[in-house]
Amino acid sequence: KGCVDIAKEEKESGARPAIKGDVPVESYDVIFIGYPNWWGDMPMILYSFFDEYDFSGKTIIPFNTHGGSGFSGTISTIKELEPNAEMLDGKSISRNDIQDAEQEIVDWVNSLALSACGRQNNDTTANNTDTNASNNNVTDDNTDDSADITPEESTAGDSNILVAYFSWSGNTQQVANWISDKTGGELFRIIPEVEYTEDDVFDRAQDEL
Repeated sequence: KGCVDIAKEEKESGARPAIKGDVPVESYDVIFIGYPNWWGDMPMILYSFFDEYDFSGKTIIPFNTHGGSGFSGTISTIKELEPNAEMLDGKSISRNDIQDAEQEIVDWVNSLALSACGRQNNDTTANNTDTNASNNNVTDDNTDDSADITPEESTAGDSNILVAYFSWSGNTQQVANWISDKTGGELFRIIPEVEYTEDDVFDRAQDEL
């Protein structure tokens, strides 16, 4: 049975892909969560992540990469999944702008009210409103420069900030690295126990929805 068929069955049965590794979410106060926009939604493993951990009382800051669809409806989805968490302004970056986006990401992080985390609080405000544009494709990117990276199993050190992300092509990972560099946050890469392959990732992402 092919991976696409398995993914379709997972969707129809309401299954959630299992996550490889673990992270002590309870040890963090602020959690950046990153993902590509796949077919107008989060990859299904993000649903697993929200199901697996309790985000009550946490501050969630979403970020994503896309090919034209922005956040789509994912901000509203996260709010519905985690009604007891606070949501700060997120950042959505086009895959076409990733190469030159570092300063934009730094400016966005600076704009967040993270003074309680020992970070500077600036006056500018980012925008995390849902967008309704739709591209019927997997919109992280078409390169695969991170598929073989193992999970960063995070431990709560001096930082109370976690940067958790799922990345297929490396775009979302790049943004996560910039956020971690700026905030001192711990990195955790969300990886499915049964990893996607380069050949089936596009079809699987579509069939999971």
